[in-house]
Amino acid sequence: MGKWSVTPGFLLLMGVAFYLDEGIGLFWWAVLACIVHELGHYGAARWLGGRFDWLRLSVVGAEMSLSYPGPLSYPGEMAVVMAGPVTNLLAGGVAAFWGNYPAAAVNFGLGALNLMPVLPLDGGKALWNGLSAIWDSRVADRVLTVTAGVLVGLLVGGGLVAASLFANGTLLVTALWLLWLTLGKKGKKG
Repeated sequence: MGKWSVTPGFLLLMGVAFYLDEGIGLFWWAVLACIVHELGHYGAARWLGGRFDWLRLSVVGAEMSLSYPGPLSYPGEMAVVMAGPVTNLLAGGVAAFWGNYPAAAVNFGLGALNLMPVLPLDGGKALWNGLSAIWDSRVADRVLTVTAGVLVGLLVGGGLVAASLFANGTLLVTALWLLWLTLGKKGKKG
């Protein structure tokens, strides 16, 4: 059995999120959506012969390490990376079908967020894997850096507009979080 760890930052994040939820009920749907997301990755990894090594819950989300008996092919890596967001999108569809719109919204939001081509999000890993299968990894790094830079820059700009016009800082906080992740996780593709 693998190792689990929870950082103080994660506990602080959960406390703030629970406080901000103010009885709306999205907090527990978000926790469930995160669990579904990681189980999607784990299920795909198990299907490819992988095993769970460790899971770390931090202020920037969940980081899971999986190991395999041998190297994965690019399609295998892509399957594991995309399994989390796809599982969220499927769960969102099921929740919407049954009329549970808060659960649907959280799952769709988490799935869409993780498809963004920014490292260390799943979309960034998928883009890097796809590009490095075609080109040299240095070219893949450059393309991903430019793509992530433009996207995060647009999100920061949109977040500043939303914060100033609508007094809503959610997009700005999300954009700054993605910027911090991008700068802090540079080069971490696996």
